[in-house]
Amino acid sequence: MVTITVATVVFTPLRYYIPGYGDLKQRREFIRLKMRTDSLESAINARDKYLENIKQVINGDYSASKLDTTTIKVPKVDNSTY
Repeated sequence: MVTITVATVVFTPLRYYIPGYGDLKQRREFIRLKMRTDSLESAINARDKYLENIKQVINGDYSASKLDTTTIKVPKVDNSTY
């Protein structure tokens, strides 16, 4: 009886009703959609941050403490070989 039940579940479409046992094609599609959703979410967050910064600049609300005004130390070029 156990063998018949297991065989029925494993070799028929009944296996798709078992939680966690999905079609490989559906799993690949789910993973692809999940990756696409994550990248779209990142793009939207970056766009929102950009637009918020533009609004602050237009309104004059930008903070000078957020600006990086540190002087960069650039080595001098040695022109003695020319």
